[in-house]
Amino acid sequence: MGFRRNDRCRRDGALRVRRRHPPRGDRKTSPNDSAPIAPTSSSTSPKVSTERIARPTSPRSASSSTSRTPAATRSRSRCCLHKARTKDVLTAHGIPNASFSLIESEAALETLCPTNHRDRFVRLFLKPVQEGSSKGITERNLVRTRDELVSQARFLLDTYAQPVIAETFLPGAEFTCGVLGNGATAEVLPHRRDQLSARFPPGAVPIYGYEAKWIWDTPSDPLDIFECPARIDARLQAAIEDVVLRAYRVLGCRDWSRIDVRLDAAGVPNIVEVNPLPGILPNPEDNSCLPKAARAAGLIVRPADSKRAPARRRAV
Repeated sequence: MGFRRNDRCRRDGALRVRRRHPPRGDRKTSPNDSAPIAPTSSSTSPKVSTERIARPTSPRSASSSTSRTPAATRSRSRCCLHKARTKDVLTAHGIPNASFSLIESEAALETLCPTNHRDRFVRLFLKPVQEGSSKGITERNLVRTRDELVSQARFLLDTYAQPVIAETFLPGAEFTCGVLGNGATAEVLPHRRDQLSARFPPGAVPIYGYEAKWIWDTPSDPLDIFECPARIDARLQAAIEDVVLRAYRVLGCRDWSRIDVRLDAAGVPNIVEVNPLPGILPNPEDNSCLPKAARAAGLIVRPADSKRAPARRRAV
């Protein structure tokens, strides 16, 4: 996934760079397009190189001309672009996340939920396995019956031409956490609590999905649903920070990331999503998580011109 390391060759004394594959961001289309797109460029942009800011770990590496991020770290960070692989890594390290199954075809639906088990169905939430910016994440993805599961899974398989995750729905509060730094020095910025029922239409499912980001939140009537820093007790804050930092490290995230957390029925923080290169839109009205958390932490963030309204509101 992502794009491969560039081939380099010298011709006529000049260093030229040849890409084997075009950057994934070059194939990006608008979230309003009907055709499915690859994961958004916020997590795959080739313009940001973590290799340039890798720190040397020994005198030998410090003396070398270029410090490079280990290949294992790069591949781990890329796995965040595939939700099932991310969850596999989290589970292997004992980091809480919702139990799930991967639906790769319609045939897998019978194995996931046999027809004779209709009375034992639990609420599931469906997601395309490789999308971003809430593409394919709508209210219809919360399924309560086998018939709803089959119908919505078929729709997602057809529309996005990729496998679909079916995970146990987490009914608790949702938090968005920005992380800065590397390794043992990484730290969690003030949490953003998404008060999803505050301004949603009556009866809406409490998820921060496509409708909330791209339809209900408008320049003329912005959704006021974010509390940052979140007003929570010290015990819950410590539990969220612990699970967030563990996920950040085992997935090989570097420099900054955004990690979404949701509480299960017992109040235990579970990892919902990991974005190793999230958006950093400076305009406060864009509701971009990292700048919002940075402002709450007292870090310097240059605000955008408040008189210039964005062409399209993007909450990332």
